[in-house]
Amino acid sequence: MYKLIDYTRRLNGVLIATSDGRWDLARVLVGMSILILGMLYGMILATGVSLVYALVPLIAAVGLWMVFAAPEYAALALCGLRWGFIFDSFDHALNIQSPAVPLAILLLIIVLSRRFGPQKRKLVGDPIAWLIVSYLIYVCMGVWYADFTGPVQGRIGDFTKDVLICLVIMNFLVSPVLFERTIWLIVGIAALLATLTIYQEVTQTYDNSYWDLAKVKIAFIVDGQADRSRAGGPLGDPNFYGQIPVLAFPFALWLIFNGKTWLGKLGGGYALLVLLGAIGLTYSRGTFLAFAVALIIYFFYFRFNPRYLLFMLPLAVVAYLAAPSDLKDRLSTLTELVPSNQTTTVSDTSFLGRSVEVAIALNMFLDNPILGVGADNYRPHYISYIREYGSAVEDKERNAHNFYLEIAAEHGVIGLSMVLSMIVLAFQYAHQARQSFLAAGNRRWADLSACFQISFIGYLITAIFLHGDYPRLFWIALALAVGLRQAGQQCLAEVKNTYEPR
Repeated sequence: MYKLIDYTRRLNGVLIATSDGRWDLARVLVGMSILILGMLYGMILATGVSLVYALVPLIAAVGLWMVFAAPEYAALALCGLRWGFIFDSFDHALNIQSPAVPLAILLLIIVLSRRFGPQKRKLVGDPIAWLIVSYLIYVCMGVWYADFTGPVQGRIGDFTKDVLICLVIMNFLVSPVLFERTIWLIVGIAALLATLTIYQEVTQTYDNSYWDLAKVKIAFIVDGQADRSRAGGPLGDPNFYGQIPVLAFPFALWLIFNGKTWLGKLGGGYALLVLLGAIGLTYSRGTFLAFAVALIIYFFYFRFNPRYLLFMLPLAVVAYLAAPSDLKDRLSTLTELVPSNQTTTVSDTSFLGRSVEVAIALNMFLDNPILGVGADNYRPHYISYIREYGSAVEDKERNAHNFYLEIAAEHGVIGLSMVLSMIVLAFQYAHQARQSFLAAGNRRWADLSACFQISFIGYLITAIFLHGDYPRLFWIALALAVGLRQAGQQCLAEVKNTYEPR
């Protein structure tokens, strides 16, 4: 062994001397590896194997290297790709098993090794983390009291994945730099999905889902008008897909006004434009309402000069005039929700169906106020309730179409209290982070904290009209709130240590 090491050192010295320092053994080995790898992949492709499948081992190797060499960035990637449903899309389109859970397990092992190894780094014992774990335990209890245990077991499996990933994110995204880069990744993924959505609409290539990242759904627009293709993104559902651009657009605005370079500002501007386009192409009224409210809150929060309206109002008018007629017809139905002096009836069948579903959820909660009926048990119970109360809506399984009432019906006061407590803590953490950044003299990151609050408000508004089929966006937002609070504390501590007299 010693002779081999000595020979290697001599060979390296010869290479350095003969090349005037331009080459060393490490560079030669890297070059040879790239050459051999290229030849190997050429031979593989010559056999007819798809390039995507041929690249899987290489991507896996790079991923494993990142996990152990730079676990913080591996956690960042896990957060963004899970948030944007990228893993799921490739799983469906390419039949490649999602690496999200194995990656999360490896990162969790690293977290535990840091805790019990020489570093003795403390785990994040945050109240939100404990509430999420407690909520998981409470959901598991549904196996004993729910009438339909199959749906409960399915929800336990999905929720366990979300909890695992949340705990990993909380323990790695603890610095302002990592948090900002996570936001960059989230905006980038949302802009990519929106770009594919717009390209698909412009080219009318609805039959191409672009690796399942741009699905469409032939869905209802208004009564008396034919259904049309509505953008569904990686989820295939326009209403749920709309949550992604609504969550991302405040961060795009932050990049426009707080980007360090013109390239960053232009990137934020492009992201904002395509996100607005994607919101329109979902034809989702709940998404539009959430976007409008979040945008108003944004401008009031940052106290923009009213003179900006001179530019914004004409742009809004142009956007409205350029919008497709079916989109304007779709949005015009929102007037049915506005109270008037005259007694009116809701004619939109979508509104009618959702009003019935919400009423059933409320009745289900009143009948089971403490524990609820159990996770994912609203749908099977819905049939018996609709037959008991009677309605013009058909008696088949339907969703609650309200995240909060769904939780109340399925988990009672106990579950609803846990979820609302987490929401309150998330806003409190974002506020604390903003105060910490302001105290540290960093207005840029303070504005990012405010944009997080506005983004979360947008999501919570969409949740009024949607059930919890894709709750990962909610759980990741809570994990990011914990990371944001830690980032603020770290930034303030660094400033205090810098100016503290010695």
